[in-house]
Amino acid sequence: MKKTFLFLSMAVAMTMLSCDGGTSETEGFIDYVSIQPDPNGGYGGNHSWALANLDGDVIELPENLQYPTASVNGIFAAKDAEQRKWFFYTTEKEPKQIGEGWYHVGAFTGKYAPVTTEEGSISYVDREGKVAFDVVAHNAGNFFCGRALIMASNLYGYIDETGELVIPAEYVKAERFNEGYAVVWKSDDEWAVIDTEGKEVVNDTRDHSYPNHDDYVTQDLVRDGYLIAATPQGNSFYFYNVKEPDKSIYKDYMGRVHIYTYMYEGECLMEGALFNPETGGSRLCDRRTRGLAQFNDLVDDFFICDVFTPEVKGYGKKVAASQGDQMYLVTPSGSKTEAPIFMSELGDLDFINEMVMESNTAY
Repeated sequence: MKKTFLFLSMAVAMTMLSCDGGTSETEGFIDYVSIQPDPNGGYGGNHSWALANLDGDVIELPENLQYPTASVNGIFAAKDAEQRKWFFYTTEKEPKQIGEGWYHVGAFTGKYAPVTTEEGSISYVDREGKVAFDVVAHNAGNFFCGRALIMASNLYGYIDETGELVIPAEYVKAERFNEGYAVVWKSDDEWAVIDTEGKEVVNDTRDHSYPNHDDYVTQDLVRDGYLIAATPQGNSFYFYNVKEPDKSIYKDYMGRVHIYTYMYEGECLMEGALFNPETGGSRLCDRRTRGLAQFNDLVDDFFICDVFTPEVKGYGKKVAASQGDQMYLVTPSGSKTEAPIFMSELGDLDFINEMVMESNTAY
């Protein structure tokens, strides 16, 4: 049987930005994250799932709904254990099922969400669950900046919201769009940044005036107007300014840049410091709090497992932190959820932070 996978891209590890780089009305478009009670306790004392927001509201889900995704713009997906299919649901105290069930599903980060049948055909559905159009591809992703990443014949390209292939499938690897730009690889060692029309705005010129430039690996996404490249050792890096390439800068750092970190409000997290590529300045921060000063005192009593990103409504109100072997959602003052929780593979904080489940399937 033919298997088709979806790029379950739930969005990004930073504030949602429009395609021209301005702040979008959809900032904080993840309204709830998925949690599951700890086996030793938790909501109702069972193993059912729940959705929680950072204001403290919890939506307990029926026991037949398994592995819920984060809620994106008021809609989440979950697998119905009885029907063995994935459905979309409205995010409310009594979630309402939207449309029919599918073998795999994506998310409504745009006007439409991708779905697949068990036979492997791919369609995009609207928020009422109605099929808008079909695509012929092996993989398909969610919409960002009006473009969805697809894979056909082992190469990557992009469709628009009519299903038309507007950027040809000619890349050996590609990422979703963010801020109007996407990182693509023309070969295993040659990459570029393109705009939504497919025009290259930055490419890997291998400028050897920068030490060890051949060793640079790129970030997956353009964030705050920059693409960050770093050595595998992580002790020097380069900020490509996608709008004004002449303002791109090289930086040696006697420490380590986090390869999978992100730019937020003009700063990049490094080991114990936040660096501003515009000013060249840096400021100390606690790496565990990702520069959120309000959580600095929390590290005395808790181990911060991870920090939610600005895509989640209420960013900065809570972090996931543990005491002993139990994890909670915790406020800067140390107030925590009544019951310990843990995040699932489909709802863990790595997923929330990276906001991309590349080629992962929703079983």
